[in-house]
Amino acid sequence: MRRIDFLKTSLLAGVGLNLILPQKLKTPTSVAYLTGKKNPYKNYTKSLHPKAYKAFLQMRDCALEQGINIQIVSGYRSFDRQLSIWNNKFEKFKEYSLTDAEVINKVTNYSAIPGTSRHHWGTELDIIDENSTVKSTGLLNHNNFEKNGAFYKMHKWLKENAHQFDYHIVYSKDKSRTGFMYEPWHYSYAPVSKKLLKKYSQLNLNNIIRDNRILGYKNIDENCLKSYFRTHLLGINQELLP
Repeated sequence: MRRIDFLKTSLLAGVGLNLILPQKLKTPTSVAYLTGKKNPYKNYTKSLHPKAYKAFLQMRDCALEQGINIQIVSGYRSFDRQLSIWNNKFEKFKEYSLTDAEVINKVTNYSAIPGTSRHHWGTELDIIDENSTVKSTGLLNHNNFEKNGAFYKMHKWLKENAHQFDYHIVYSKDKSRTGFMYEPWHYSYAPVSKKLLKKYSQLNLNNIIRDNRILGYKNIDENCLKSYFRTHLLGINQELLP
């Protein structure tokens, strides 16, 4: 898969967050929701959008008929939770005497900058098959989803059936895709997430990232964010683009 080091990319500096729908959002509440600072779905299991949760239950019930027990290990994720994930990884990589720019590029192989995660929207699922046993390699490990892996049966079933419930893998194995690495466990409910991505593209990410709680934020300038938006936030399965 082609990786793009967004901190060193200059070609994309001229394109930006106004690439899709340049109009501004109308209310601060919408901004808070899109960036994980407000969760309107907290009364739902895993805090999912109600339509996404309903579709998940239908998909899970269908899979159960094939002996597959799809369970959510990560659904909605708040800004603060993403901040904790980001900062923990940042500190871990700093132990290897890397520069902040190098650390940021390492962390963004798999983890979004706080305020930019799709998990903020309540439309995303990280899933496993609870009927399968997992070795000490951990749950969200690529090997578990490959042939002979603990979750391969589920992975194969989802590839053939998830679209019937409007769920699509986000970070596919498409070699032309840029941004985050392949994640066979991450699925998105397209009818809602596509609309939210359109709305998200109207935000000024620079305002979101100017948060001194985010480790390394001083190294993420406006041009870096423009490249990050293009390569990472839009570097997804084509089925999920607006």
